[in-house]
Amino acid sequence: MQESNPPAPAEGGVLAIIPARGGSKGLPRKNVLPLGGKPLVAHSIETALRAASINRVVVSTDDDEIASIAAAYSGVDVVRRPADLATDRADLGDVLEHAQEMLAERKVFAAHVVVLLPTHPFRTPGLVDFLTGKLLQGFSTVLTVRRITAAPWRNLVLNDGVLAPLKDEHGREVFFRSYGLFSAYTPGVASRCYCHEIINFTECVDIDEPSDFALAERVLADNLFSFGVD
Repeated sequence: MQESNPPAPAEGGVLAIIPARGGSKGLPRKNVLPLGGKPLVAHSIETALRAASINRVVVSTDDDEIASIAAAYSGVDVVRRPADLATDRADLGDVLEHAQEMLAERKVFAAHVVVLLPTHPFRTPGLVDFLTGKLLQGFSTVLTVRRITAAPWRNLVLNDGVLAPLKDEHGREVFFRSYGLFSAYTPGVASRCYCHEIINFTECVDIDEPSDFALAERVLADNLFSFGVD
């Protein structure tokens, strides 16, 4: 069950960073393509603004149009990133670090950071609050993961000092991979990691190719997700 009232954040609050560059190889200009009547990036911005657990929202971008979209929202900061952090090979960690450094120059600091990738439009403020609540409860990292049927490596667990394949209740081996629907961390702290398994089909939609965007449009056409619902 998702929590409507997450614990109070530490001093500095919770910062949501939405990294949205202008370029894209698979689907050109995907972050500004209209989905449900609004640019794709706008949905993550609005979700962050509606989440009770988020104290500040920033969009990191290299793109004028994305910057203009973000700046139109009250309470949203825009950080312009350099070209070397706007390629398809740029490290997300470097992008997040740059955003926090730029905010620090503006005397804006955060105790916790939430990352919302704009290519995952189907998340609710309630889910953001629930998972941010895990961070505020003491987990230093929160990730969303998806169960997959195969992997190039074997997931192992330590069982009484012996490494053994991870299995489900039916004895079948289980594999997971990190998914970008939601992630969060407390800077400078490394303790426990909370992993939330994604089982909702719509939450698995990740827009990277034209077929992904077509799927997102079909989700809305079939009323499988409604923007504005917590």
